[in-house]
Amino acid sequence: MIDSIKQKLAKLNPTQSTNLKKAGVLIAILYYGSYKTAPSIIYTQRSTKVSTHSGEVSFPGGMMEDEDLDLYHTALRESQEEMALDPKLVELLGSLNFLISRFDIEVNPYVAIITEEPNLIANEEIQEIFEVPIAYLLDKKNLKNIYKKEFHFENDTDQIDYNLLGDFLDKNIFKIEKLTGNFLKSISLIIENYNILNFSIGIKKKNYGEKINKQYLESSLIELKDLFKENYQNNKIIHFIINRYLIDDINYTSFDQEINGEFICVEAKFISVPSILIKEISDVLAKYQIKIGSLFEKNYIQNFFEEQSLELSISAHKIKFGQNQNEISLVSKSYKKKGFFEKFFQLFS
Repeated sequence: MIDSIKQKLAKLNPTQSTNLKKAGVLIAILYYGSYKTAPSIIYTQRSTKVSTHSGEVSFPGGMMEDEDLDLYHTALRESQEEMALDPKLVELLGSLNFLISRFDIEVNPYVAIITEEPNLIANEEIQEIFEVPIAYLLDKKNLKNIYKKEFHFENDTDQIDYNLLGDFLDKNIFKIEKLTGNFLKSISLIIENYNILNFSIGIKKKNYGEKINKQYLESSLIELKDLFKENYQNNKIIHFIINRYLIDDINYTSFDQEINGEFICVEAKFISVPSILIKEISDVLAKYQIKIGSLFEKNYIQNFFEEQSLELSISAHKIKFGQNQNEISLVSKSYKKKGFFEKFFQLFS
């Protein structure tokens, strides 16, 4: 298993760093003695007394400081401070692409194994240190809903009744928070609405002597996104999916090297929703200090997993974490203003 993880990490395409503040976290795999046949990952639960991420389950890590050589050393230093992990016991396997936290921090995860039994001691920031077997995390039976409640309403205007939505939230948010032991701060919203806009756009560009590589393709995708935004300024993109790309009319299913070509054609699908709809729902959720973390379109995620008959929430979870490797994840406009349009995509891997 460890060799497989290492190989997959080596094949990851690193994403370009942002201008945001940076943090490093350690995904530490226990791999010694009996753990060699049943490796586990170390998690921490933050203290309820800290000001940020209070009571949340997390990986050990924190903000980069001036004395850190790099973000891996940030993750090691923080792990030593938070749970007394000796850096000499840690062997780096590789890194994952960063994520942007809800506090606009670039979080860089590093995957490593612990080769000897550590003496872990939680500091004042950490309430508990615990481990979860990787086999448990990979077992699909353990990915399940812990709470489900539905309500339906009909009206003659095809508009959402936000008073009824507010009543529904009043009755259920506390139950969810009690069940999970955490305050509900962010949600993934799955939308089914007659105003959903779903169509494809393609562009064809002449190449003037340059090698066609991933950077060239990225610029084409940015042009597609900008073209959509120019024509549909009142809509928010919730899914941006590459349908296909052709170089000199040859259809490519991977992009592992630079390619010579005179023309490139890129076609992508956009699924969007009126921005006013998202604002109205956000306004209702704001009364409960809840933000929309991710958006999904119901028919898209249902159709993608049509043969598997998955629960809707599980389908959304899989899409969120890259199940459709042709889908591009967009970050907020604020990053673009800082000179970055960061996306994560893998083409037909």
